[in-house]
Amino acid sequence: MGLSRVERDFWFLTACFHPTPPSYSYRNRAAMGKKNKSKNTKMKYLKGLSKNLELFYPEFNNSFMCPICLKIISLSNKNRISEAHIIPKAAGGNVKTYLCTSCNNNFGSQQDKWFGEHVRLNEKKKHMLQTNIKKGYFLFNDIKINGEWKYAQNNKLELLIYGNRNSPEMNDHILSKFQKEIPKSLSMPIPILGKDRLIKVGYLTAAYLLCFATFGYSWILQSYLDEIRNQIQTPEEKIISEIFWSKSKRFQVRMSAIKR
Repeated sequence: MGLSRVERDFWFLTACFHPTPPSYSYRNRAAMGKKNKSKNTKMKYLKGLSKNLELFYPEFNNSFMCPICLKIISLSNKNRISEAHIIPKAAGGNVKTYLCTSCNNNFGSQQDKWFGEHVRLNEKKKHMLQTNIKKGYFLFNDIKINGEWKYAQNNKLELLIYGNRNSPEMNDHILSKFQKEIPKSLSMPIPILGKDRLIKVGYLTAAYLLCFATFGYSWILQSYLDEIRNQIQTPEEKIISEIFWSKSKRFQVRMSAIKR
């Protein structure tokens, strides 16, 4: 299974910070996208990575090195090594690689949630109001009301007020207030709009892991990537300057959607 259009774009982004991009191997990356049809697939792949690692560190026999934190894990502890989608599955990603369980869990709680949602919105050409990540309230005339909103067809908003999540007094106030007049203002929080940094680092992480899935340890063991790894592990910190993010025109187009 080959790369999706999104994953090809990440390859383009990776070339922006790779001084001399190595030749492109379609067979290697296609293999990563195959579905796991055998219980032994994981171990076979990890053993392949182990052989690759031994070319550089012969002392790490039968071991896995996490491409993010560079932690060494014996293959006998394979439960500490987990499969990871380079692009979150919810956003249509099908290419996978392996990380230590700790790094994989951190990505799920920090980057993947926001990065994956941004990719989904862009790929389906949706407005930010069509995000799946919402808070359970909205504001009518600056009055907080617990409920749900949905961006419907014809640029309309559908609102659902939860009677059981608002006090009886609030429900009475809503009925009496809005039967008499049309609300002058409506606002709702859109959490993804405040996650600019995590989304950017999510794109960077995907590009980095795609190169690892393609080229293995021969690529990630280069010392100039230490700064990239530090940024990936501490996404909230500004380790790489904003100048970096402007090098790819495709990346600029994708990130402009955050400001919609």
